[in-house]
Amino acid sequence: MRNKISGLFSLTFLAFGLIAKPVWAFTIEDLGPQTGLAATELKPLLINAISFVLGLIGLISVIMVIYGGAVWLTASGNEDRLEHAKKIISGAVVGVFLVLTSWALFSTVLKGVVQVTG
Repeated sequence: MRNKISGLFSLTFLAFGLIAKPVWAFTIEDLGPQTGLAATELKPLLINAISFVLGLIGLISVIMVIYGGAVWLTASGNEDRLEHAKKIISGAVVGVFLVLTSWALFSTVLKGVVQVTG
């Protein structure tokens, strides 16, 4: 079985090697006017990306709290389902706490960076 898998990988790499075409390398400066990336500074891009990720994780955590509550409500006295719901809710609450802590730390550091760099 191992020989068949390694033969398949070898055949795949050989096929890609025969089909491979040369590519032209582009830089941000070359593609900047078409994509709008050249006009964007790194600091606002990172701030927006981190804010988006923290918001998305916070949204997922809140959805998990709601899901855990729904599992709890539909448990009908089943102890296993109640324990499962408690684990979901406690994990989601820890997630919300971590996101809020990360956001507070991020905003504090961001204020310091903005004051230092202008």
